[in-house]
Amino acid sequence: MSTNIKPPNYLIAFDFDKTIAETFKTAPGVMDVNQAFSIAIKDIFGTNGLEIYNSQGGLRNRATSELMHDMLMADRQRLIHAGIDYLRLNKSDLQSVVPEGKGASLDWETQHPESVMGEILVRRKLQHLLPQISRTNDGKIWPEPTKGFTNMWESLQGLKRQGIGIDLAVVSSGHDLFIQKVFSLWKLSQADILVTEDDIRGMDLPKRMDLRVKPGTLPLSLAYKSWRRRNDLTDGSSYVDAPFIHADRIIYFGDDPVKDGGLARSQGIIFGNFDHDKVGTSALRREGDFQFSDWQVVSDNLNTNIQLMMEGKSLRQVFSPENMTKEGIRYYGKER
Repeated sequence: MSTNIKPPNYLIAFDFDKTIAETFKTAPGVMDVNQAFSIAIKDIFGTNGLEIYNSQGGLRNRATSELMHDMLMADRQRLIHAGIDYLRLNKSDLQSVVPEGKGASLDWETQHPESVMGEILVRRKLQHLLPQISRTNDGKIWPEPTKGFTNMWESLQGLKRQGIGIDLAVVSSGHDLFIQKVFSLWKLSQADILVTEDDIRGMDLPKRMDLRVKPGTLPLSLAYKSWRRRNDLTDGSSYVDAPFIHADRIIYFGDDPVKDGGLARSQGIIFGNFDHDKVGTSALRREGDFQFSDWQVVSDNLNTNIQLMMEGKSLRQVFSPENMTKEGIRYYGKER
């Protein structure tokens, strides 16, 4: 390849819950994600469904499709009958909370019961959650951004205005309308690429649950496909299960070193671990991965390394220990 060919934009991708937004933090008079799941499950499946959910440890950072799969393993027939009854009475009200063309069909006659059940749960949860996204009279908001995130996002927009090619992606087990409404509440520009569970639920393949949810490859691979299309990368290589071409131009940020970090590692890209508790973890052991608890340190380092990005250097070089200030960043080296 000629060295005169302009490299594609950088892809900077983020998880959402607990990485971008504090959706699991409660506020006075506000329902958080955990509460919304519990209430929605009781609405649809009654006390029996809620008991199963609680006995399995609650949400446990699972995508809705993964959660529904596990619940049906416990008491399939009774939960399905409850879901059929709920859908019959509430189908018209459930239509508006997922963008048209996304999510799974609510047609019980033609779809797999597991798919419809997960879709009912998602939509009922969103009916509870979407009105919670708000700013109160005293200026408080829910959900709040994680520490330093809004300034960091604006810094990335500033780099784009300076001519650095950057595509920003949110890759989450959350939902389109929720994430878009939160960004609007914070008065931030929307992500260039958005991949959520609304995309995954509507797909027939892959059938294997471990590929459809993080650390499975599908969510980030869909974002990668969109990025390739935006950058006119038209070679015929696989984008679902093969390591990414131009992996050195991609970074993924997330709060979970196992699910988010595992997804990044499977595709050969570096991982930035936003850690609320400032506690190191042995789950991050790959050279080049790093951990931090305030997005300001990422913002400061990006602005320090503008010239490297102007020159099109790899993100592995931009985010290397040699080019990043050590304060606020914990790096991981090779296992010994």
